[in-house]
Amino acid sequence: MVSYIFDPRPNYPLLITAKRYWNPTSKYLDDPSALTLVLTHGSGFHKEVWEPTIDDFYTLLRNDHSSLRIREVWSIDSPDHGDAAVLNEHHLKNAYVPVFGWEEYARAIYSFLTNFGMGVDVDFSTRRLVGIGHSLGAGSLFLCAIQTDTGLKTTVPRLLAETEIRIPHTDRTAVV
Repeated sequence: MVSYIFDPRPNYPLLITAKRYWNPTSKYLDDPSALTLVLTHGSGFHKEVWEPTIDDFYTLLRNDHSSLRIREVWSIDSPDHGDAAVLNEHHLKNAYVPVFGWEEYARAIYSFLTNFGMGVDVDFSTRRLVGIGHSLGAGSLFLCAIQTDTGLKTTVPRLLAETEIRIPHTDRTAVV
């Protein structure tokens, strides 16, 4: 596991923190057909909330009968949560009061996956991405996928762990 601070400025005003998890002995590290999982958390949580789930993924992968091929797993903090919130505190207090919207987490995910910045040297456009999100993270992945071309849109299906997605600036919801 390695922690990253991604700086997308001036394209996006906030720093993004992420962790990369992988098995250094995996035969899938260079397999272009293996999956790269992108995990996003719910409101009030942080990227590390996924660590027990990631441990379970890798336990399943150790089973010789598993057909699942995971290249790596990335967990991304919302810029107003976890380590990112500490780094962004001044800017959040001045520019995002009283609400930090789901679309902002979507913009952060987009900036990270399209590598519009410095701090992560991975070309996600060459990866088979699967987004897995809970609540705020699921809604933000959904918004990112429908509003942008990150690879989450068409490469492989997404798993959104959410029952309802609020459409920003409206009273409408979408049931997933």
